[in-house]
Amino acid sequence: MSTIIAIANQKGGVGKTTTAVNLASFLAQQQSPSKMPARVLLVDCDPQGHVARSFAIDSNAIEKTIYTVLFGRCDPPDAIREVRANLEILPANRELAIGEIELREVINRERRLKQLLLSLPQYDYIIIDCPPGLNLLTINALAAAQVVLIPVSTWLALTGIGDLAEVLAELVREFNLNVTLYAVQTFFRLGVRESESLRERLKADFGGNLLNSTINLNTTLATASAEGRPIIDYPNTPGYTDYARLAKEVITRVTKENKATRKIRKG
Repeated sequence: MSTIIAIANQKGGVGKTTTAVNLASFLAQQQSPSKMPARVLLVDCDPQGHVARSFAIDSNAIEKTIYTVLFGRCDPPDAIREVRANLEILPANRELAIGEIELREVINRERRLKQLLLSLPQYDYIIIDCPPGLNLLTINALAAAQVVLIPVSTWLALTGIGDLAEVLAELVREFNLNVTLYAVQTFFRLGVRESESLRERLKADFGGNLLNSTINLNTTLATASAEGRPIIDYPNTPGYTDYARLAKEVITRVTKENKATRKIRKG
C-alpha cells in the first residue's frame, strides 16, 4: 500500500512545490520495505502546473493531466509521465481550475482523488503538491493522505494553519481517517532572529511533530527550479544536503507511524 503525503499550506510562496519535487526525487533513490528501489508518484493538484515545469515540461502543452483522469476522460497510465528512474508525475495545468468547479457537483466529491490513488497501488510513496488555499482540491488531497506536511517559511505563513488543521480534523472525524500532521521550516536562516524565533514558536505549536530537518535559504534551490531540475542534480550544495536529510527523516517517521498503527490494530 502506498504512503500518501500531502504538502499543504494555505499561504503561497512557502516552498510547497520545491518541497514536493525534491522530497519525491530523494525518496525515489531510497529502498522500499521489500529492499527494491522505491517507486514514487508526484501528483500536482495545483492548476499553476509547477510540478511539470520543475522537470522542464511545459504544463500548458500537456493534453492528459490529473484533470482528465479525475473526470474519467483518460486512464491514469495515459497521463502519468516518467521523469526520472523510479519517479513519475501526474501533472496539472490551468484546466484543473475548471475541475475544481466541476468537483462541486460530484458525489463523494471530497474523496475523488483518494479513489483515484487507491487504483495505483504500485507506488511506495505518493506525494501530492497542494494549491494555496482551502478549496476542494486541497480538501481532496487532505482526505487522501496519511501524512500532511506543512512547510512554514515566515511568521505570515503561520496564519491560516489553524484553519487547515480544523478542516483536517473535520475530515478525520467524518471519514475516520488515520493521518499525521507535521511541519517543516523552510527558508531557514541560522543566526537570524526572525528565523530562530519562528522555530521556537513552531516547537511550541507542533511539539514533536516539528521535523528536525530545516530547509535553509539558498540560491541553488532557485537556480535548480529555474532550470527545470530537482536539487538532487546539484550535489555538494546546501539544498541537496537539506532535502536528503528531510527525506531520511520522513522515511523514519513514516516507518515508526506504520509500526505503531499495526500494533494498535493487533491489540
